[in-house]
Amino acid sequence: MCKWNILIIENQKQLDSKYEKHSIITSSMNNCSTSCLESLDKYGFVCRSFMFDEPSEQCILYEEDPTNLVGNSTESESNFITSNGNLYRVLCSTEDKDKVLDNKTLECYRHKRLRGRHQMEMYNTRNFYDCLTGCLKKFGHNCRSIEYSYVQQICRFSTRSVVGPISSTDNDALIDDELFDYYQFKWSK
Repeated sequence: MCKWNILIIENQKQLDSKYEKHSIITSSMNNCSTSCLESLDKYGFVCRSFMFDEPSEQCILYEEDPTNLVGNSTESESNFITSNGNLYRVLCSTEDKDKVLDNKTLECYRHKRLRGRHQMEMYNTRNFYDCLTGCLKKFGHNCRSIEYSYVQQICRFSTRSVVGPISSTDNDALIDDELFDYYQFKWSK
């Protein structure tokens, strides 16, 4: 099914319990991730996201992709609840060009964007995946941050990041913007 998997993390969040498909106790995030990726064979459904809470060792698997539950309404925000664990969205690819992304993680900050200019902006970007691949095509492993607006179909990306700076030159700040979500690569060194 998937050749390469990219994880998108949202800290201290999980989906509402009505979306819970399967729950297990496991000792690590990697075991939880593996359970999600193998869910079709193990549990009979395709896992699109999961929550892992390290202290309780709880792993909850969901069929829902959190991006399908997002919107600007109070109702869509109520699909997410505060958690001790972290919510992971699984982005699946079968393209050989995405091998560089296998097992990489992006951190997501909903309704945020970078203050100031970006190095690149694309319009009429149909989805987040196209935005992600555009950044990698332009900057390769130097791609650090991506902003995407599902509403406006605007993609912005940069070699700069702001949350947990990669270098002392990363001094921009995130600001609130209901139309954008900010993503930052957690490249391993």
